[in-house]
Amino acid sequence: MQRLFAPRSLALIGGAWADAALAASAVIGYTGEVWRIHPSRPCADGQRYFRSVDELPRAPDAAFIAAPNREVPAIARALARRGAGGFVCFAAGFSETATAEGERLTRELLAAAGELPFLGPNCYGFVNFFDGAALWPDQVVGARRERGVALICQSGTIALNLLFNDRSLPIGCVLTVGNQTRLAAEDLIELLCADKRVTAFGLYLEGIRDAARFARAAAGARAAGKPIALIKAGRTEAATRTVRTHTGALAGADAAFDAFCAQAGIARCESLGALCETLKIFHAGGPLKGRRVLAMGA
Repeated sequence: MQRLFAPRSLALIGGAWADAALAASAVIGYTGEVWRIHPSRPCADGQRYFRSVDELPRAPDAAFIAAPNREVPAIARALARRGAGGFVCFAAGFSETATAEGERLTRELLAAAGELPFLGPNCYGFVNFFDGAALWPDQVVGARRERGVALICQSGTIALNLLFNDRSLPIGCVLTVGNQTRLAAEDLIELLCADKRVTAFGLYLEGIRDAARFARAAAGARAAGKPIALIKAGRTEAATRTVRTHTGALAGADAAFDAFCAQAGIARCESLGALCETLKIFHAGGPLKGRRVLAMGA
């Protein structure tokens, strides 16, 4: 997945949302190649548009797909055929809709993508401040870093709010997972545990795709000295209904999840502010060594 998250070449597929992703790449100082794909936009002002993935000069390391959802499986199939590194599926209208058509498109996307890693569908993508790469259709706020926390969110809006925090939180990367159809939070935790630049994990989740793997990933993070702080939506029935309509996740029994967090050494937070402050402590001092704490103030 190194090609996807630290790409040397990007393919931006779509119109206005792909324009925004191009602007994000410029803001973060991306220095690799960028290719634009659109079926009908005219080439102008020095911007060339390829009509399809097959026209690209070579396989892109990463792609951003902001096309109509019915076109996404064919695009994914073309990326897999060319040997791309992976993609972000910004397009929505898949399993989160809880409809037969959405489920059909999801199955078709998984089959078409083959072994390609991808984020989404229905997600904002990522910002990598370590390596200077962004597949992100919105504002980028932050600076390049050598060390920092990794934020993993199901909600693009929450990810934006965390990016805009005014709490001096050192963010190394922000990754959104949307429906978690291929890559889920546990996959990203496992991947980033090996990255020495990551000091801690901050999560905003609406549901856990694979509870057993998530537990193993959390244990791996703890063993690596990278503590986890998280907010999990769905404490109330109203919140659970909202989660189901957003990413299609099933929030699950809250008391059971509380018990799991306590056993796994995960700090469960109640607000974004608390998440940021907890992550600052984790970044600066790492996980607590025991239960005895001395607090002093003046």
